[in-house]
Amino acid sequence: MNLLKKFIGSSATDEIALIPSGKLFLTRSPNSPKGELECLYNDAFASIRQTTTPFYYQLCIIKAYQEGELDGHGSAGFDDLDNDDDYDDRHHDSATSNEIDGVSHTKDEWSFQILEDLQIYQYNKPNGSRAIRWNDMSGDLGDKFEFVIDEEIKFNEIDGFVFSLYKCLYETRYQRSSLGIKSIDELSEFTYDPKSEFSELDDLKKLQNDKSKETKAKGTKEDPLFVEDSDSSDDESAFHDALTNFNYVLPTIKGDIIFECDEAKIFLFDPVSSSFKSIEPDNKVKVCVVDRNNFTYQLRVTSPLVAVLAEIVEGLNPTFDDDNFIFNYQTVNMSGEISSFSWLLAFELTDSFNSFEQIFLTSLWQFLNKTKFAVKKEESADKDYIINAMSNLNIDNNKPETEEEAESESESEPESDSEDDEVKLQRAVNASIRDKSDRRRPLNEEDDDYDDFADQREYDRFREKKNETNSGLSVGSSKDRNYVVRGDKLGVFSNDGDELKYQTTISNVRDLNGKSIKPQDLLLHRQDNFMIFKKKSSDETSKLFKMDLNRGKIIEEWSMEEAAADGGVTAYGPTSKLAQLTDEQTLLGTSKNGIFYIDPRESGSKIVNDSTFKQYKTKNNGFSTIATTVNGYVAIGSDKGNIKLFDQVGKNARTALPSLGSEITGLEVSKDGRWLLVTYPTFLTLIDNKIGPGQRNSGSIGFEKYFDLDKKPTPLRLSIRPEHFSYMINETGQDSVKFTKAHFNTGIGSTESTIVTSTGKYVIAWSLNDIIKKKKQPQNSYTVYRYDDPVVADNFRFNSNNDVITATKDDVSMVSKRGFRKASKESLTKKN
Repeated sequence: MNLLKKFIGSSATDEIALIPSGKLFLTRSPNSPKGELECLYNDAFASIRQTTTPFYYQLCIIKAYQEGELDGHGSAGFDDLDNDDDYDDRHHDSATSNEIDGVSHTKDEWSFQILEDLQIYQYNKPNGSRAIRWNDMSGDLGDKFEFVIDEEIKFNEIDGFVFSLYKCLYETRYQRSSLGIKSIDELSEFTYDPKSEFSELDDLKKLQNDKSKETKAKGTKEDPLFVEDSDSSDDESAFHDALTNFNYVLPTIKGDIIFECDEAKIFLFDPVSSSFKSIEPDNKVKVCVVDRNNFTYQLRVTSPLVAVLAEIVEGLNPTFDDDNFIFNYQTVNMSGEISSFSWLLAFELTDSFNSFEQIFLTSLWQFLNKTKFAVKKEESADKDYIINAMSNLNIDNNKPETEEEAESESESEPESDSEDDEVKLQRAVNASIRDKSDRRRPLNEEDDDYDDFADQREYDRFREKKNETNSGLSVGSSKDRNYVVRGDKLGVFSNDGDELKYQTTISNVRDLNGKSIKPQDLLLHRQDNFMIFKKKSSDETSKLFKMDLNRGKIIEEWSMEEAAADGGVTAYGPTSKLAQLTDEQTLLGTSKNGIFYIDPRESGSKIVNDSTFKQYKTKNNGFSTIATTVNGYVAIGSDKGNIKLFDQVGKNARTALPSLGSEITGLEVSKDGRWLLVTYPTFLTLIDNKIGPGQRNSGSIGFEKYFDLDKKPTPLRLSIRPEHFSYMINETGQDSVKFTKAHFNTGIGSTESTIVTSTGKYVIAWSLNDIIKKKKQPQNSYTVYRYDDPVVADNFRFNSNNDVITATKDDVSMVSKRGFRKASKESLTKKN
């Protein structure tokens, strides 16, 4: 089986838009000796097709046949083109020119790659009919094709078809989806004005004569471009068999090439065998990085069989190691359907790989930060920090292999049962537990004579509004209670052995003025007797609300006037890790440029405005996350991606870690301050905060002392492997990796050993011990648990490194980590 056909199909079959009836004409330039007008199809329909090459489309004109018109061989018995020896000559369609110009045809179909050079436009003919016209790229200068639309076709259908054509041009130029474009006015740059093509007849003749001379000069055997006809060899046949029916013409490079090499091999992940397979075993691809100005960059990987033109963004999910580069390439068609491919580039020269890695990651960082890397000495160390963080991955089991090698391996290593009896038993127990929770359903009053299902009915009422979904989760530490936000309600759940038990609903959350509130950013407080939260989607960003959980009512509203002019309160948390187990009243908070204590006992503003109030004079810090250690050391993360570590609030940071280019959406610190766990939208980092040997402050941690300038810790990057994410996209329609806040397991007298987060319908867990041991993300280091609905939030049950509490869009559950499975095709595509 041909590899390319096996992976991505052999023809372009996805239809985008259609005009069901019309006529196809070829109109020639006024001075053409062949005549000015030729009717190619008297009855045809026009179609826009998506090709197998992402973001490339074809305009196809297909001849229509009436019933009974086809003969037994499937061709038109009375077609006047049958047995016409000079058919090819009259239609100037040598195979070579068609492939080069993106044009191909048979007796029954003409296909054109939709490019700006076609200069497509619609116009009204003198008789009132409407037509679509475009350049004949394989013909003489001035030749055009014209599809005259039948009068019964509605104008809105024609306008929709033309709109789709322009959206195709947009996607080809910018290599991204046009799904967000709602009006043709947004595509004015692709609207062609036919008036610009009129010129004096003499100029037209001159241009045509010049082209004729050029053609004659090249059409000799002495000319190196002349190709003599010959029979195709078996190798050539196999090669052409690998090509799809679509022959792409790459858009010209717009920008400066900042990296280029032609010695890499290309591999595509095959979901059938779960391995990377060579697309062109006998050929190499050309790899370019193009600076397109305004901090936008493009990766171009091209060969006769492959055309990947991808904007360099986080969504590529780049992975580097061992001279290999793996990335995701996702496409979205005009119907919003997402497809994902996982590609691997294997560089033959280490120097080329290292150069590509540096340039690619620098381009990504500059795109995300919209600024250039500075050349100052102190910022050179930051650049090394960023490059090391983004490339420090282990992908040993991603080594490319041929299809024969994969088959040989599968034959020589018989499949073995990897699960022992204990794991199988635990999985069966977990399934039984899940079945109990899945049996929740609305009940008939007559079925419940003894009110045995009162809790079930109450839980159903908690979920009854279909326009509301779960949006937040807070896991208790003192009272074994967990809280889930759903609209203006809080669902209360207890930990009952190996499962969650619904307790009650705190309904109709209202502020002190009786106005409805939708809570967000829940924080349990003072031995879980109170809850602090913000008001969702509110202008009151400098106000926090305190609820008495025993009464289920808001009892206080805290105003923080000093933060109002600085973006409001952007984050808040306990003054030290595990402070929620005590009766500690104060909290820590941040505004965009400030760090402060919050004391509810203060009159007026609750911000403690003393020497501990740290307000930065420099603006645009973007503080957005906060975390503390048991000793009260403070870590602050920003939406710019920077991290600052403090031993005391109010003083300067002891350590400042540079941005990796993405905003920080979650920040956790181990109890002793040794490990920082940072959540970014598409990856996590684990940072060893201990100052290593050979430094001035060796043995201390970054909260207490500073690192040497050129010896900052290297973040260990944790991410979903590109090929695994391809499974996720193709299975669930998830359009990108977007991690929820990652957590360590936490408890009294215990040590952090596991990390948990989620993306889409998957909860992901890493072994912290394995990562620390190997100093990088080990192969197959994470396990997954798949839900039916997207996961909103998740966290470990307090004092457990095994039980994970999860809020999905419409349900709440607890699952044992023993029920998680290693990431694989089976675990990612089949439900638990």
